[in-house]
Amino acid sequence: MSHYHLSKILQQDNQLKEDAPDYQLEPSTDIGTAKAKDKKEESLSHILDKLTENEAVMSQIANNTREQAMLGDFPQAIDDAILGSNEAHQEQMMQLLSDPTKTQQFARVIFDMLSGYRG
Repeated sequence: MSHYHLSKILQQDNQLKEDAPDYQLEPSTDIGTAKAKDKKEESLSHILDKLTENEAVMSQIANNTREQAMLGDFPQAIDDAILGSNEAHQEQMMQLLSDPTKTQQFARVIFDMLSGYRG
């Protein structure tokens, strides 16, 4: 069932990609760019999966504005999901966690994706 939910969220992700901030530094080569994109999508999928499993966060997202949800469990859940990613995403995790602006942009994108999710 979680794979179905993840599939719906990933469909929404495709719609949001044009508006999403680039929270990862892109390598200069075409091959590097393709690998970075795959890692970015894999990391995003992992984080979305972790957040959709968190009933309290999903309830807060469904019942509050973005600003209100940012005052609840959502920001900590984002940090926990980022930290819970596997070691292959360590560089991306460090970029997100070391720059509060990137973390906020990333949190906004994730919020928008999850707020469109209605199980």
